[in-house]
Amino acid sequence: MEAEKAAKLKVEADKETAARKLGINIGSATVCMCGFENFGWEAMLGHIGRLGPPHRVRKPGDTTPWDGPVEKVYVRPKAGPNAGGCTVAEMRGAATARGIRIDLVSGATNRSKGPASPKGQVDLSDFDVGSDGKAVKKHAKEPQPPAEILDGFLYIAARRDCAAMDKLPFESFTRSVFSLNATPLATPFACEESYFVDLADQLDACLQPYFAPVCEFIDGAKAKSSRAKVVVHCQHGQSRSGALVVAYVMYSKRFNLREAISLVHSRRPELRINVAFLSQLQAFEEELGLGTMHRPSMPLEELDRMGLCKCYTSIKVPGCVCMGKVDRSKKVARPASSARTESRDSIKEISARNYNPSAQSSHKPDAEIKSMSARHYGRDEKTPQSSAPKPDAEIKNMSARYYGRDETTPVGSPKSPDGSGRASKPSSSYASKKPTSPSGWKANPAYY
Repeated sequence: MEAEKAAKLKVEADKETAARKLGINIGSATVCMCGFENFGWEAMLGHIGRLGPPHRVRKPGDTTPWDGPVEKVYVRPKAGPNAGGCTVAEMRGAATARGIRIDLVSGATNRSKGPASPKGQVDLSDFDVGSDGKAVKKHAKEPQPPAEILDGFLYIAARRDCAAMDKLPFESFTRSVFSLNATPLATPFACEESYFVDLADQLDACLQPYFAPVCEFIDGAKAKSSRAKVVVHCQHGQSRSGALVVAYVMYSKRFNLREAISLVHSRRPELRINVAFLSQLQAFEEELGLGTMHRPSMPLEELDRMGLCKCYTSIKVPGCVCMGKVDRSKKVARPASSARTESRDSIKEISARNYNPSAQSSHKPDAEIKSMSARHYGRDEKTPQSSAPKPDAEIKNMSARYYGRDETTPVGSPKSPDGSGRASKPSSSYASKKPTSPSGWKANPAYY
């Protein structure tokens, strides 16, 4: 294992040495005599290597006109669903170059930029922000198969993971959603069509406007074919793609943020999302009507403790992080294929039937309920409900003992001093005296 790593490092060092000998700048733009330019030194090295002399790096101040062959330059795609597809052969070529489409040549990188802020301009695709606010280099891992999030349908991956597609039972996807800011801007996964999310992984980047369109694009694949498969990927398969996948799980399954994060993290342990995108997911949760009392189901502090929040401390810097905003005038439509939505609609329908006054008035209890009611109220099943209940012998005896009267004495008989048929409890001043009882009336000894 150590020997393989050492060999890879030596290859990288040799490539950098060759690039410097040709005058290619590492880490900044370099222009060829033919006009081709690129921020990526590897792309420039490949360009000169493919075409050879007289292609060379144009030195500052050199205005020599060029009349030689020009390599076809790949046009930067626009954000949206028309970003083109990728063949299996093109994917295999990209697999040999860490997910870079070697069949394409790109112009200068156009990186997305937001409001000026001290940390917001740090590209978190290859760097992270430490607790001291300084950038920390991120090292790429070995390729692994795309992680399956929704069984047989939705997958998440890193750009380099196209090299591990042979470990899956299929070799191409129906659709691909990708967010890259390192050229060439094209998905390396074999697919029929793709959606380009033109956004860098920055603290001041706003991914929220892409949530609903991407969810509709993914759902469109399912509408075209029941066997559709969609992959969502960015540079490392952690932040941008993770946020988009969580948004789709919330949208399609009607999961709140906590449930969606739990599902995606269980199937993609490498998940680590930019704090700005997490805040925007909280706003998206409220737009979907999945929050609790206008509060997110999962606060940023808890996500940071779980190790899922990237650059959490940056929210303390004013204007650094693009926090999510809820547009209460806009309501995100629910997908018709949502299982949870169908379940809730069924519950509403049942509830409407149960609480419909006209339905209640025509409701008749069955024979079992009628029988139970008759036994409880001491009447025959044929006795109308308006009839007075007839207590049985036991209840009559209990009543007679409690009220101090004979069983045969009617309740309304004037056998008590007040004519109510009951014995009146004397006041304390007469407690020692036993009042004279009317004829036929039995006083209750408990009162004396």
